Amino acid sequence: MENWYNILPLILVIAGGAALLALDDWRFMLGGLAATYLGAFLLIVQDAPTGIAVIKLVTGLMATVLLFVSLKDSPRSESAQVWASLVFKVTALALVWLVVMLVAGSFQELFPLNYETLAACLIAISGGLLILGTSKEPLKVTLGILVIYAGFDIIYTPLESSILINGLLSLITMLIALVGVYISGRHESEYEE
Repeated sequence: MENWYNILPLILVIAGGAALLALDDWRFMLGGLAATYLGAFLLIVQDAPTGIAVIKLVTGLMATVLLFVSLKDSPRSESAQVWASLVFKVTALALVWLVVMLVAGSFQELFPLNYETLAACLIAISGGLLILGTSKEPLKVTLGILVIYAGFDIIYTPLESSILINGLLSLITMLIALVGVYISGRHESEYEE
């Protein structure tokens, strides 16, 4: 660890990914997504202009609120997850993140960023891929894509300071959330019929 004050953003990204993968209640999953975006903001603001980092945070939180508003009338999901499935997901997540923490230092040769930023990026991307690989619900798939994209933002925003490109990347975040809301709504209406 180069900078000990980066433990909080790493913990936020790790907790967000764990909540998204292990929990079934959409309120906790959206809280995990918000924690991921907050951790990403705390890492991006160190290497990128503050305005761009704030735009990334606001866009991520707007995507979270958009998903929340679309789901606020949904009932709480009951825990239908099998205990063995939960143990498998958490174990796979822990093993993948252990490997990520071990190899994140070797990525410093490719990207001129600190260890914590690279580790958080790889943690978010690997967590998002695990979410995509272990779920078939439209909401979880949308959240997995948003987490992968947040991991990409963590590494790409400090490297690219163009306002236009970062604005387009923020627009893509909102479009992913809108498509997720649409697909989740269609899935629920088909499920009710």
